[in-house]
Amino acid sequence: IDAGSSDNCSEVSFELSDTNLNCEDLGENMHEVKLWDENGNYDSTSVMITVLDTIAPTFIMCPESFTTMNCVEVTYDLPQAADNCGIEGITQTQGPASGSTFPQGTTQVSYEAMDVSGNTTTCSFEITLHNTLEVTQSVSDYSCDPENPYTATLTAGGGTEGYTYVWSTGTTTAQTILTAPSPWSWTVTDALGCEQTGEVDLPIPDTMSITLQATAATNMESNGAIEVTVTGGTGSYGYIWYDGDGNLLATTEDLTNIPPGNYCLEVTDENECIAQGCIEVENITSTIDRTLEQKITLSPNPTSSEVTISFDIPQQRATLILMDISGQEIRRMHKQKAADEVTMEMRDYAEGVYLMKIVVGDQLVVKKVMVTKQ
Repeated sequence: IDAGSSDNCSEVSFELSDTNLNCEDLGENMHEVKLWDENGNYDSTSVMITVLDTIAPTFIMCPESFTTMNCVEVTYDLPQAADNCGIEGITQTQGPASGSTFPQGTTQVSYEAMDVSGNTTTCSFEITLHNTLEVTQSVSDYSCDPENPYTATLTAGGGTEGYTYVWSTGTTTAQTILTAPSPWSWTVTDALGCEQTGEVDLPIPDTMSITLQATAATNMESNGAIEVTVTGGTGSYGYIWYDGDGNLLATTEDLTNIPPGNYCLEVTDENECIAQGCIEVENITSTIDRTLEQKITLSPNPTSSEVTISFDIPQQRATLILMDISGQEIRRMHKQKAADEVTMEMRDYAEGVYLMKIVVGDQLVVKKVMVTKQ
């Protein structure tokens, strides 16, 4: 305050007109200063006084750190602060707001209080989200039933009881049937919104099926045959053949050198799934040369539109029977004596293997026709 006041005879004393300064006087203020010497002489002047606030705010309530198991909404009391000159505001500087969803683990939350002079102070605390929900999964052995190949079960514990279950299959119970395609995912949620997720990934083999193709016997001799095609299933196959009376006949894949009659096959894969089928080996009384099969050709084969059956057997009628792979008749046509070829339309049939049965007199020839889609 004394900016060089002086007196010729003694020391100078001085006083301010107002020494009771407070927050209302923040900033620059003009004040009167009185000066006097030992002889009672006095003078006065005005000076500029700047009042500063350097005292930081104080948090009168800063939450304690705590642990929760609520995974949906975590709430806490908001911090409160006070200051000698007044609070400008309290701002959150770190962490989710009260009422938000918190991540699992420990999260630091911080708030900053600022007074009207820009002084600041910080309140920090930690919130730990502890998800104690535990889920175990179990899956049954593979079943040969294509509608129920596996059954999976979830067992929940810990957390807060009141569990809900959601499977990617659409099931909302702890147990579900797993059908193709895999994998299958699941989510378990407890009453406070804590979750555990998982996945089941197991192979589902294609359903096993068998196709039987018979070659007719001639003149009641044991010269017939059955060719087997197996698809789907798992691993290697086991074969059991039975004759028409149910007697065990063979354990080979195909049958050769067999007489006319009915035959049934049971195929088992490594999962002990079973496929069955039966077929008849016909008898043909033949007086025509066995080279007949070589005198009949099909082209184009494979085909996407039509197939032409050409005959090198002039002046003979023939019956043509188109069958599916199971032997079910689809279409029948006839070749007249004078014709040496017959064309059959195929474009309306699904892609796959078909059988063409050709009967010439008392002899039978069976050929495969492959239909493709371009």
